[in-house]
Amino acid sequence: MHFGRLWLKLVVVLGVALGLTTHAGGAGLAATGRAMRGRVVDQSNKPVAGAQVELFDSTTTGPDGRFVVPVGTVGFVIRKAGFESKFVRTRSIREWTFVLLNASVPLLPICSDPTRYVKFVQWHGQRFLLPQVGGVSVGPERWDIDYVERMHTMESPKGTLAISHGVGMSWLRGKPDAAWVWDSVDFKERIHAVGGIEVLAARGVDKQGLRWRVLGTVGEVAIYRDADERTARLFDQVMDGICIVAKKNVR
Repeated sequence: MHFGRLWLKLVVVLGVALGLTTHAGGAGLAATGRAMRGRVVDQSNKPVAGAQVELFDSTTTGPDGRFVVPVGTVGFVIRKAGFESKFVRTRSIREWTFVLLNASVPLLPICSDPTRYVKFVQWHGQRFLLPQVGGVSVGPERWDIDYVERMHTMESPKGTLAISHGVGMSWLRGKPDAAWVWDSVDFKERIHAVGGIEVLAARGVDKQGLRWRVLGTVGEVAIYRDADERTARLFDQVMDGICIVAKKNVR
């Protein structure tokens, strides 16, 4: 597969999750024939429309902030631009209240001097520019009919690891794989509107202490996974140094 402080309070009240059982991974499964229903509201109890509720399935909150997740839903992420995302594993409780906070961290910078960054030579529409960082090797462009990809690699105890930067149809989702989110013991995500696009920034740590990170928008992603702490620190210098090409400057 090609790859994808805190904040103003958002309260999500989820109701009616009766008779949950447990699967082998320890997450709750809805055992009744009834779907689970919820509502997303802001701090002043106003409905939040257009929030994505997704993981293995996907839905969106309506104008009244309400949503329904299917029977058997084991977990989901609630996503809304400008807010910290929230990953929820369903449990045997009747009502959930989640607190999401408005993202107050600085936005990703708009590129002021694109010549300082690594660019694809012939692909038009690149939005992420990655810096060159000592210790991380910049590989050649790899092309197919509808995408381009480049690997930024380094050697680690697990062998050669890479940040994959891809643009094109293969990266339409621009989000972390659901299995990565599910397996994470530490998950953080936020979505910003910057440079005329929505940019999702997500990261996680699994039970083995291995790190993954995604920076994505529709049709473009920079991503790494399975990185030990030392490798992740160096890769994060690349990811933290990414700038965004403003929409009006895309050629």
